Amino acid sequence: MKSLFFVLFMGLVGGIYAQTADSRYPADAVAAAKAAGEAILFEKSTIELGEIKKGSFPELTFRFLNISEEDVRYNFFDVCSCSILTHDEDAVIKPGEEGTFHIKFDSKEREDEEPVPINFELKNIDKRNNYPYFYTVNYTFSFAK
Repeated sequence: MKSLFFVLFMGLVGGIYAQTADSRYPADAVAAAKAAGEAILFEKSTIELGEIKKGSFPELTFRFLNISEEDVRYNFFDVCSCSILTHDEDAVIKPGEEGTFHIKFDSKEREDEEPVPINFELKNIDKRNNYPYFYTVNYTFSFAK
């Protein structure tokens, strides 16, 4: 009886996770990105932090889905000195799996309210141009008055 309960519980948890992942990456968006030749699809390519107090350290996580047919690996990141990046340098994101990287925003290092870009390159080669895939995401904010 305990094993039956465990199996049912794990099925429920797996179903909830799958539903959450599907809602973050709708099938039509995945199909369009695949058709365009992309390797990954972001949950959000821009994250809005809203109004923040200067000197605060808000944190955010970018999530993406590997929509390619090969393992995805990070090559390098280029971030502003105001962005403290955390990621697994040796991460291997399998097809259909989700990858992430985390940013801690050091708002005291920023004077303007322009969007903050995060540029990164994958080790994977884009067959459309024979160069590594390159992506830019960003986050926005405004300082509390």
